[in-house]
Amino acid sequence: MDKELQKRKVVVTGATGMVGSHLVARLLLSGYRDITIFVRTVESVRKLENILAKYGISGQLKDIKTEQISLYNVKSLTDRLKGVDVVFHCAAKVSFQQKASQALIKENVFVAYAVAESCYRANVGLLVHVSSIASLDLVSPPEKITEANILQSLNGKSAYAVSKFFAENEVWRVGNKGLRIVVANPAVIIGSGDWNGAGTPAIFKMIYKGLPVYTNGITGYVGVKDVARALIRLSEVPEAAGQRFILCSDNLSYKELFDKIALAEHVKPPYREANGRLLNFMEKMIRFAGFWGIKTTITEETIDTVKHQYLYDGSKITGLTGFAYSPIDKEIEDTAHDFLDTCRSCHRKQRLSAVRR
Repeated sequence: MDKELQKRKVVVTGATGMVGSHLVARLLLSGYRDITIFVRTVESVRKLENILAKYGISGQLKDIKTEQISLYNVKSLTDRLKGVDVVFHCAAKVSFQQKASQALIKENVFVAYAVAESCYRANVGLLVHVSSIASLDLVSPPEKITEANILQSLNGKSAYAVSKFFAENEVWRVGNKGLRIVVANPAVIIGSGDWNGAGTPAIFKMIYKGLPVYTNGITGYVGVKDVARALIRLSEVPEAAGQRFILCSDNLSYKELFDKIALAEHVKPPYREANGRLLNFMEKMIRFAGFWGIKTTITEETIDTVKHQYLYDGSKITGLTGFAYSPIDKEIEDTAHDFLDTCRSCHRKQRLSAVRR
């Protein structure tokens, strides 16, 4: 790697989340040494430490500067971003609960604006904004969704998709004033994270516990380690500035994905295809639960998504930068291994607790 690139002053938001934590680990492994992370609470840094330990570099946590700061305060952010070469904006609130929709949209959009505007005012060299394929328009197979498929309607979109779409708009708007930006649109990200959340880590938990049904819907996937490597690569290639890039290594049906996860976890794969009647019934039950304030991992938007087949083209980054994706099977195996390790650790703690009682 170019020694001059390693000297760049880098800031990462959302460094304790799935993408941000793997990004920080990859930056360290790539030789970057001037890394600052913006966090809401110092206690959350433990999440980052756990990821660094998986890479065998937990000792390098002390080399990272940690700043507790609100991403809402443009003036404070501007002051702290002066002299920074690259900002990786990975922070975003993720929720699929209906009651949290408006708060989710408001937070993700305003934070994206605040970070971009602060970068512009502080004369930051480059902002790499992490978005999602959820902000792209949909087309039916065999046509693939590319970076040119800009969302034309928000009708039927989840609050998360709406927040990502408007957040991107804010970043592009500031970019038009002169800030150099790159926008990354990862597909569904496979990797370790909150096993009780609403993302893909929760799928590993559901299948392990015994998920009986599957659908033949199709969507795009990418490993979290690939996302981290791609973000760094895009920041290092000058020609990437001013462009968006879909990050997608594979298009898989949900049956294919579920079978691969079940194989990696050594459990029985889902065996029954969910037909339209069953999916409609599940939508009604989720709507009923939402009415009574009952939280569910699966949402109406989730049900609607798994019905359809969409193909994503993640080749643009390969053509421009030479970036090569890793096999998605390896990321699935690694994530399953992490989940099983977590299960074993929890079981050991439960046994110790029982002995003490």
